Amino acid sequence: MSKRGGNGKRIYTSFKVVCALAMLVSMFLIYEHFSEGAEKFCTFGKSFDCGIVNKSPYASVDGFLYFLLFDVGVDVPLLNLSQYGLVVEFLTTNAFLGFLTFLYLLLSIIHVEKKKKLFGICVDRQLKTAKLILWLSLVYALYLVYIEFFVLKTICIFCIVLDVLIILGLILVYRLRRRL
Repeated sequence: MSKRGGNGKRIYTSFKVVCALAMLVSMFLIYEHFSEGAEKFCTFGKSFDCGIVNKSPYASVDGFLYFLLFDVGVDVPLLNLSQYGLVVEFLTTNAFLGFLTFLYLLLSIIHVEKKKKLFGICVDRQLKTAKLILWLSLVYALYLVYIEFFVLKTICIFCIVLDVLIILGLILVYRLRRRL
């Protein structure tokens, strides 16, 4: 195998590892969101507390409307998706959506490596879609980092790890796009 071929294999493997780690972190964050109390190993004083972040109104997609209404002062209707039950609340948590995002990216990269379509989407389009998904994820992650630092004034270490994995995924997908 040529050095270039071996390097491509490492990129695919690295991307799969990033996806798997992101899925594991997301599963922990889902657990943290729905657990009765915050996990002690994720709490390091007032400045680092996953429980505060994961139990805040910003821990789900309707948290963006909460941010606009209460923090920015824009007159938008508040939508509380958790009022529709546990299933809807589960499906709309940032952590669950992150898990689904990285599950899709993992399936996609496996198909790209095998040069196979996924859901009828060709290899080149899969990489473009992965790049778009990761850019959107990064923008949303930056919004959440803002919330952590300036609104909640506490940081979720696992959330930051997830943000780093998003950045790594983006770097790797660009490296893969250059190889095709």
